[in-house]
Amino acid sequence: MPTEDELKTLTRQYCMELHQPKLAPAGVLWSTNKGARTTRMRVLPDQPALLQVAHGPFLVISYDLKDKLSLDEWSPLVYSYINYITKLGSLRVIPLLLFATLISTIIIATILPDPLLLAVGLIAVLLVATLGQIIDTKKKHRNRLQSDLETSARLGRSALLDVLRKVDSMHLPDAEVQKENWFAAHKLSARPSLTQRIANLTSDLPKSASS
Repeated sequence: MPTEDELKTLTRQYCMELHQPKLAPAGVLWSTNKGARTTRMRVLPDQPALLQVAHGPFLVISYDLKDKLSLDEWSPLVYSYINYITKLGSLRVIPLLLFATLISTIIIATILPDPLLLAVGLIAVLLVATLGQIIDTKKKHRNRLQSDLETSARLGRSALLDVLRKVDSMHLPDAEVQKENWFAAHKLSARPSLTQRIANLTSDLPKSASS
């Protein structure tokens, strides 16, 4: 099983390859509330993440997978996540629209202090904020799955698919809960379930090959 230094080196390598040097981790933390070098930050078993702290980012991995995957198996999981990170930050329209709506409401309330207009303005702000959250989350969900496809192209489909199936076969609690998550099922969670990730990679395969 890989050491923490090996996992750190692997992640740093992919950060450099994907032109994200600022994300290169200073170390590894395990997602649990027990023991040293851990964090309470929750991550799904199949989806490691980066935690930004004062002295640099750290790779956060589910404790449920400690000593259960080889370095080669961690490789596509880490690459897919770093690749996904490169797609974040591209959605700017909704925050700008929300800001414009909020400013307009404040101006209207100042010039025309009408309770009805103020109520309509606040409702508009709430609707724009909700719509923005939905659009942003759906975009992240799509980007996460797209990153899996790009990882398959880079490292080979079987590399990612095999490790996802292996993790799925472990029936880890957090992964099983995500499968039943209503938001994830309706693409309203930025983190797709294992079932969705596997289906995404096998959608173009014959049924006999995808099972």
